[in-house]
Amino acid sequence: MSGYRGDAKEASRHLERAASYADALEWADPGLRLYLDSGLAEAYVAIGRVTDAARISSWLAEVGARLNRPTLLGQAHRIDALVAVAEGNFDAAVAAARNAVAASEMSPLRREIVRSLLVLGRIERRRKGRRQAREALQAALAKAAEIGHEPLRRQADEELARAGGARAGDTLTTTEQRVAELIGSGASNRGAADALFISVRTVETHVAAIYRKLGVRSRAELAKWLADTPAD
Repeated sequence: MSGYRGDAKEASRHLERAASYADALEWADPGLRLYLDSGLAEAYVAIGRVTDAARISSWLAEVGARLNRPTLLGQAHRIDALVAVAEGNFDAAVAAARNAVAASEMSPLRREIVRSLLVLGRIERRRKGRRQAREALQAALAKAAEIGHEPLRRQADEELARAGGARAGDTLTTTEQRVAELIGSGASNRGAADALFISVRTVETHVAAIYRKLGVRSRAELAKWLADTPAD
């Protein structure tokens, strides 16, 4: 798994070419190089060149520490997380991803925190940490929407759906949330209808919408979803 999306081999070829031009111009600062090296490292992970990715991470970490640049430190930790996943070490991957989030929180480039949260969410999903994945991805979605970054917002939305969370536009209404809580705790449709002073048919309509939005297929799955999802 890599944070890179798209044709990684083709992307690595173009980014290597851009990096060669930056080298020829003696642009040694990662910011002056438009942070292309971080993207190149992610593409390297996607095509199995983890040693090359790790080399870039070490360079970014060194420059970031020397110049006190949280953006670079966040990128380095993010690459380390992807490398650790490629090597099958999910504990190290989660630790690195959390370090990336912490560093990216201090970056003046607000897209960096979204990218780090996305990586953390993907890793948690891969290692079956559903609650942790949803928390990270919900935060990524909120921050991407806040800064108006539509491509990252779409990525967070898609990842959240894969992690079993409600997608943007698919969140439960107040009534649906109450119906879900009643049904998930064992109430019958009639019981939920009586509690909410609505008809059984209305409850049935809400239940169908709840199942669709949450991607569950039974009361047992709904109960598990509610148990795994932190209350707002």
